[in-house]
Amino acid sequence: MAAVVRMTDIPDDEIGDILAEFPDFSLCDLGEHDEVTGHGSVLWVLKPPQETALWVRWVQVDAGVIHRFELLPFCPAKAPEDSRDGDTECALFADHPTGHSWDVTDPLKSALARLTPADYRRLIGLDDHDRPED
Repeated sequence: MAAVVRMTDIPDDEIGDILAEFPDFSLCDLGEHDEVTGHGSVLWVLKPPQETALWVRWVQVDAGVIHRFELLPFCPAKAPEDSRDGDTECALFADHPTGHSWDVTDPLKSALARLTPADYRRLIGLDDHDRPED
């Protein structure tokens, strides 16, 4: 991964920060799309002015998955007043193939929102006897 990051135009003083916080996996940020559209996930937002980010893009092909890493500018679109959920700008890359970030429903976030406290305890490996006293 370090070699991939170093092949980009990311300033040397930011590479260490990126590698220290690099995720173990990525989920597609683009929301629902057809099989032809490639997936994309932001890995790192460059320091101010934060107009560019390092993205991993991938597409499923017969032989497996093809990955590529790109420095891409953010989409310049501004969220309509009634669509804002704390964000005012699209969090996807410019010329993204799907709706803007405020149109994306995150199925993982939705699933987590439906979990009960007992579900959370099971997910992190706690039994009921590990439960703190109320």
